[in-house]
Amino acid sequence: MTTVSYYIANVKSEFDGSINANVFQGSEVAPSLATLGDGSIALGYGYYPASFETILNSIFVNRFNSDGSQAAGYGGSDISSYSFNPALLSLPGTNNYIAVWMSDLSGSYTGFGIYTPSGTGSAGYDHVFSKEGILPVATGSNSSDRLAALPGNKLAVLTAEDGPAQISIVGYDSAYNFSLVTHWQVGDGAGYIDPTSLNFAVLSGGNIVTTFTESNQNGAHNAFMEIDTASGARVLAPTALNNLGGLSNSNIVALKDGGFAIAYVQPASGSAANLHLAFYTATGALRGDQTVGTVYTSNHIDPALSLLSNGFLDLTWVSSTLAGTRDANDNISAAIFDPTAMTKVAGADLETQDGTQYQPAVTALAGGQFATAWTDLNTAIADGNTDPGGSHIGMQIDGLVRETIGTNGVNETLRGDSLSDVFTGGHGPDTFVFSPGSSADTILDFTHGEDRIYLANFFSLHSFNDVLNNTHPGSPATLTLGADSLTLYNVDKTTLTAADFILARQKADFDGNAHSDLLWQNDNGMVSIWNNGQINQAHVIASAGSIPSGYHIAGSGDFDGNGQSDILWHNDNGTVSIWDNGAMASAHVVAGAGVVAPSWSIVGTGDFDGNSRTDILWQNTNGSVSIWNNGDINGARVIAGAGTVDSSWHIAGVGDFDGNGQSDILWRNDNGMVSIWDNGDISKAHVIAAAGVVASSWHIAGVGDFDGNTQSDILWQNDNGSVSIWDNGAIASAHVVAAAGVVDGSWHIAGTGDFDGNGHSDIVWRNDNGSASIWDNGNIANAHVIAAAGTVDPGWHIV
Repeated sequence: MTTVSYYIANVKSEFDGSINANVFQGSEVAPSLATLGDGSIALGYGYYPASFETILNSIFVNRFNSDGSQAAGYGGSDISSYSFNPALLSLPGTNNYIAVWMSDLSGSYTGFGIYTPSGTGSAGYDHVFSKEGILPVATGSNSSDRLAALPGNKLAVLTAEDGPAQISIVGYDSAYNFSLVTHWQVGDGAGYIDPTSLNFAVLSGGNIVTTFTESNQNGAHNAFMEIDTASGARVLAPTALNNLGGLSNSNIVALKDGGFAIAYVQPASGSAANLHLAFYTATGALRGDQTVGTVYTSNHIDPALSLLSNGFLDLTWVSSTLAGTRDANDNISAAIFDPTAMTKVAGADLETQDGTQYQPAVTALAGGQFATAWTDLNTAIADGNTDPGGSHIGMQIDGLVRETIGTNGVNETLRGDSLSDVFTGGHGPDTFVFSPGSSADTILDFTHGEDRIYLANFFSLHSFNDVLNNTHPGSPATLTLGADSLTLYNVDKTTLTAADFILARQKADFDGNAHSDLLWQNDNGMVSIWNNGQINQAHVIASAGSIPSGYHIAGSGDFDGNGQSDILWHNDNGTVSIWDNGAMASAHVVAGAGVVAPSWSIVGTGDFDGNSRTDILWQNTNGSVSIWNNGDINGARVIAGAGTVDSSWHIAGVGDFDGNGQSDILWRNDNGMVSIWDNGDISKAHVIAAAGVVASSWHIAGVGDFDGNTQSDILWQNDNGSVSIWDNGAIASAHVVAAAGVVDGSWHIAGTGDFDGNGHSDIVWRNDNGSASIWDNGNIANAHVIAAAGTVDPGWHIV
């Protein structure tokens, strides 16, 4: 049985995130973090000058690369005004961020600064921002503002000043000119809202959830949440997190499932308090609530939340416990939770060594990593702090590692995700599947000739030579795959062979550029290829009359494993031929006339043995089924004898529905049943839809990986025109992509392929009037015409 466990590993140990240690002698406090579009990290914090300094309270921003090294773009705000408590937000679709802060030079207001790559800044108090100003929010602020991005160049800004709290929706243009769109008051006005307790999150459905601590006139307080639309309509009235009272320090994060999680503090006995984590649906219904730990400080629990790249939740907080015993100082601890199961999967004390830490902030990075920053009261390091409350900004980078141990003697498919994975396959042949995710992965027991590595999701790898060119010499062998890496312990580069890897193979990719091409044939026999499915890249590969009569295109595939698709031909006289790379000059016969009985027909192509070479799938009129490995008759093998398969079953397609790097056969029965033979093996046949479940008006129209998860999906079309996709070939994951009547009856599905090379299959359509269209990723919203009506002669057909 495969076992999976997780642990937190340090990536870069604690360092001083301050940029002004050699310039100023005061204290740095209240850090805020944001991950930018290029993966770099922005760290903002407030600066409190020493008593002998003449500058005002200011905010500074530093920028780091994802590995924690210093990056360009650091400095401070305009120090002619008092500035406190910065909050940072990466602006969607850009590599820019916005910083906002409280300022009270002449009354409280919210200042802002925009960082763009052109605003490099420098050390000390040089300006980092390309633009600064006052944000047009509904009310001033005397605490930390909160920021969230909304669609359509809008921001949600949460502010509070001595009780009233407001959410302001602010729009901006390309020059970052801001205007107030709408605003509303948080809470019901029944009590005093602590301005330091406010936090909010925007859910995937667009609603905004706010959590806050409110006190009544008797001083009793509790933590609440409310839900509003982005226009301010109340969805859920302020609701206490529980009825025990005394709750505080609440924080919130939106989850990938559309719901949210809230961390909060509840008083316990004596000086102790319990840190809780509660999970909610999108409507605010409680899914579960658990105690994370007991802490012994009442002022600075400060829970911070972030969502990791794989959807797990990182909860970081100030803890006064270490290894189960009470510690004199406050430390920074973290725990990782699986929101689906609502279970803790890993935990660690991040900072425990040098004095009191508080005010943690956290931001998720690629590959399951996360950066944590905090205010550190330790004054023993060379920070130059002379203020009695001297402090600096501590920072470090950690990552969640997933460890998978396979079962001895079992042929398994072990999948990585966006985390750093450590695999032990165990004895027996295993397939290790990896996808891009900016992570560092490891296989501890890769066995040459037995195990295989699936790298088909890395589209830059077209051949084994590409693998070798990206592999460092020596042992352990380490592959560099863009932002990812894969280390094979106890394996030397020189021992690797092509058979160890399963590489990218796009459907009908004749030029090997990881983009599918469209193959056309004319009634007069001409053959043409449109590279990447574009008419302006069309080129004829066989002129009229150049192909002997009786030949028909039977499919395509990479039979020689060179990373370029070949065209498979079958003649009426039984001859089988392959045009390597789609070139007639490279044509060669693989079976002469009369060798293959006329009762055999080519019904598909696929890589059933997972050796990165395409095989030919045959079926006989007597029901038997055969596969020619690598398109070679010498590699022919019968996988189902005559009479084994009932005549009511028909092969409907080929795809890798379980994502193990080996093609599966899709079958449809006359009674409506649907079945899959994993790896083309009848002993692994399983029904995915019983008789009568799928109406006879539905027809399988193709196979492709439309969601890009390395598992094939089934494309269906109904007689009424509706189109549906079964993700991973599972009826439970069926979803309609075009309802009845949306697609005109003159349009017909002509094929599938990844024409833009983004790892997601697209649907090709042909109209009766000759026009052709592609739906990128199988999404009608991404439909675009590639040939207008009348552009393509009616004698041409997509094959």
